[in-house]
Amino acid sequence: MGKKSEGEKERVKKQKWEKFIDQNIDILIVSVLKTCSDKNHPKTINFIREELGRRFFVNDENNSFGCNADNEYLNKRLRGKLTELCDLGKVYVGKTSGLSVTFTEGVPEGLPLDIYRILGGRVVLVEDADMKGKKERKESHSNYYYFEPILSESDVHYINSAVESNHYLSKEEKDYLIARTAVAGGYWGRKGDKNDRDFGDIWNKKLTELPQLSNLITSDNTGVPELTLEDIKGRLPSEGSAMLKKIMILRYALTNCKQIEVVQGNYAPGDRGKLSFIERNSGEKLCLNPYAMVSQKGQLYLIATHMGESKVKHYRVDRIMALKVLEDKKREVIPDGLKENYIDRKNKFLPEKYISVNPLMRYDDNDKRVDCTFRCRADVVSVAVDNFGTKIIIEEDEYKGKDTKEYVKITIGQKSYVNVKQFLLQNCDLVTPLDPPEMVDDVRDTLKEAIKRIPK
Repeated sequence: MGKKSEGEKERVKKQKWEKFIDQNIDILIVSVLKTCSDKNHPKTINFIREELGRRFFVNDENNSFGCNADNEYLNKRLRGKLTELCDLGKVYVGKTSGLSVTFTEGVPEGLPLDIYRILGGRVVLVEDADMKGKKERKESHSNYYYFEPILSESDVHYINSAVESNHYLSKEEKDYLIARTAVAGGYWGRKGDKNDRDFGDIWNKKLTELPQLSNLITSDNTGVPELTLEDIKGRLPSEGSAMLKKIMILRYALTNCKQIEVVQGNYAPGDRGKLSFIERNSGEKLCLNPYAMVSQKGQLYLIATHMGESKVKHYRVDRIMALKVLEDKKREVIPDGLKENYIDRKNKFLPEKYISVNPLMRYDDNDKRVDCTFRCRADVVSVAVDNFGTKIIIEEDEYKGKDTKEYVKITIGQKSYVNVKQFLLQNCDLVTPLDPPEMVDDVRDTLKEAIKRIPK
């Protein structure tokens, strides 16, 4: 086959580029408006096109698209897509009165809200904004657009004020949270600055300076932060600064597949009737392999194994007193049971599936695991599911109580002894332990002692 002519090459380049524009025009527009506009600095289509050309579409030998910023196709797609994005914004905020807004046939009713959430805001046509007293419109024939983030200026101010007044947060953490809020709010432009390019430069400069607490990016001269017992001395480990620091350190360990060293703690009575937190097992240090974090019923849990073991446990993050990443030690391979049941083909942890099997993730470091069988009324099987998930064995039971209700036998496998006992005690009016014998005796004796302590 002969070589392609120059005309054929240009045609292929053009097709490739137009396909790229069709597939990405939404995000390209939003990328410019998010970083270069706000209510006081709206931008024209010309500015958006030129900014895209400057960022992505330089027409030189290194550009595989070989596109031209003045391309007629780009202009056409920009105008059409800007109109669509603005119409979606109008529908979301309820400004459809007097407007003729139409969507492609088959577009779901909830699309405007979904777009708003995904983009983190909406694209606004300047004619729909309050531009009184502004002298931004130099060309009467040009439309101006800007990006309005979900967080308003008052939202950002309120959140930042709350962060600043929080005495549990360090200066590093306050800077981090305020900077992240600014990103979400999109308010980083210098007031009165009308230079288009300066506005983009300000944004880029701020992004470069953004605190790196979330990623814990380190150089050879700095180490990964650690949480020490001194950091939470006299405070609870669930309070602002300590909890935030723990989450960031754990994210680093999970992302980089590192082992961690932790000291666990217990709540205990403190001075003057206040709650305190003390070291567990005399401050014993545990070496763990962390695999995931799961949020369940308002608590954050770390899914991990002890060194040299394959038994997966979950640890309450708020009850970790001290935490250190072992930089020179890679975590062990993911246990087969965890990988087969709760991790997909892309190596992504499936928290919903894990919680469905472990719905009540009580904090417990007891190694003892038991298979337990108990009797309960058929109409309260959901109590067992709420505690132990759907992987339970249900059998018919011939027992007939005075209430004439139907009963069943339920068997659960390899659950924490302490947690199973607690479940049986808490639901003693609904369930009766049958096996193992030691569990039956333990529950019976505990209930007898409890009855003795109740005052008459």
